[in-house]
Amino acid sequence: MVAEDQPLVLTETHPPIVGVPVQSWSQLASRGLRFALELSTDVRALHILTQDSTICELTAVWEDLVAGPAREAGLPPPQLILRKSTYRQFFAPLVALVEQLRDRHPDRDIVVTCLIWWFGAGTTPSSTTTGARCSMGCCACAGGHASSS
Repeated sequence: MVAEDQPLVLTETHPPIVGVPVQSWSQLASRGLRFALELSTDVRALHILTQDSTICELTAVWEDLVAGPAREAGLPPPQLILRKSTYRQFFAPLVALVEQLRDRHPDRDIVVTCLIWWFGAGTTPSSTTTGARCSMGCCACAGGHASSS
């Protein structure tokens, strides 16, 4: 943490770029994107493609499920970003995207959000499921304003 004795500067503020990891289209993906659009109009959905044929690529349905409804609500549609991962890696492609966004937009903060589900003892996903919001924090996810020391 760096000590600061200057007042909060609110000139030239820019909304953050919000990244949302999306594995497939689900209620979880829908809630994550909706939450991201509450934070910013600049939302990037990261869809990691693997050799696993059970994960459906979202390109074919993105317009109907996400882009169209966003435009109808008067919002810019979230951008779908596809990344390939040979070994089903999640964090390496995510961190690479955050670093790329940080380098391209040094004046903007980068926020990565994810929704997680957790289950109480003895519950199943079809019974009492609770959704909770969290944010991922690592040196690369801190945006263009953080020190990487």
